[in-house]
Parts: sequence; structure tokens; C-alpha cells
Amino acid sequence: MTFKPPPHVLDILESEGCIVVLGSGRSGKTLLGHLIANYGSKPVVALAYPQNAIDECPDDWTSCDPLDVFSLKDCILLVDDAALFANARDFGSKWSKKWVQFQTIISHKNITILFIVQSSNLLDIGTLRSQRMAILYKYSDATNVSYERDEFKRVAMVTRQVIGRLRQQFPQVHPKSWVFDMTLGKAWHHPIPEHWTPTLSVPYRDYVIQMGELA
Repeated sequence: MTFKPPPHVLDILESEGCIVVLGSGRSGKTLLGHLIANYGSKPVVALAYPQNAIDECPDDWTSCDPLDVFSLKDCILLVDDAALFANARDFGSKWSKKWVQFQTIISHKNITILFIVQSSNLLDIGTLRSQRMAILYKYSDATNVSYERDEFKRVAMVTRQVIGRLRQQFPQVHPKSWVFDMTLGKAWHHPIPEHWTPTLSVPYRDYVIQMGELA
């Protein structure tokens, strides 16, 4: 299969803005995020990836401590399981307040943020409204759809129906490879990244959350 991300996704990768990959757990979100990141010409920085996970990534990928993220520029910032760091309900920490400010100036820093998260409801609404954005939906189960933001719930329901139908129509295509592109209003499928390993499907397995972290 010859694959290339759609033009609007490539444009954000090569300039600045946000790409959001949404879907239920184990739906292939991280897999898609890794695939897309590889098509950009800027260096890829994974936010707080443990060493065992970054070791499985392409050689030129690096990991960044959350406290060092604000000094980044000219890169693709991969924020996997984004609710860990960009939770809409976590505004009590100094880091969270800085993160909101940081997102407003990514165009000045030539940064593309690639968010991977289960629901748009877990992201700050400012993120979803302040930047150029491409939203890519993986399959969402009924419970996940019910927790979507009101403005995205209809799209999430359509995504669930469309991908469910395509999985039945094309059993030869890996079920986790389908994605519904909100910009295009249609679904497409993709291959598995060449560097993909089972470790990368659960990159934060060895991540330990410390008491008071990011406070």
C-alpha cells in the first residue's frame, strides 16, 4: 500500500498547528500518531516518553521532560495520552497555566503539536479553538462517544458508524487502521509504521507519576 497523509495534515506538519487523534483505548491512536509524525521534515519530540519507549522509536526522535517543553521550537511535539499533561480539568498547577500560554504561541515557534487522546472532552477548549487543526477520529465505543464534547459528539457518532461498517465490508484491512477525517468528511486507512513494536502501543507502561508532579 502506498500511503501519504492528506494535504491538510501534511500542511500542518510542515508549518504549525495541532493534529488531534481521538478514539477509544486500543483503537490504534498511537499507531496513527507515530505514522503521521514520520512524514514531517521537522524533528519529532515525544513528551515524557520513558526510555524503553523512545528506544523503540526512530533514531532521530527524542523525549522531552514536561518542565523543558516550553523551550522547544521548530519541531513536531508528540503528546501521547494527552490527558496526562493537557487535561481540561487540571488548571491548578503552574505547569498547566504555562501550557495554555505555550499553545497560543506555537505558530511563532514553528511547532506542530500532535495530540493523542481518548476524548476531546479531555483537552482544554482553548486548544481546540485557538490553532489551525486537523481532527482524526479512530473508532470510538458507545461509552466514549457519550463523553465527547457537544460540538464533536455528532462527528464521533458518525465515525463509529462509518468505521464499524468499513470493518465489516473490508475484513482484509486491519481494523485498527481505519480513521475518519473530520476535515475531509470521509474515512481512509493507513499502514503500520515501519518502526512499530508492541512496546509502543503502551508507551507509558513504565511511566511513574510522582506525588506533586507538574505542580
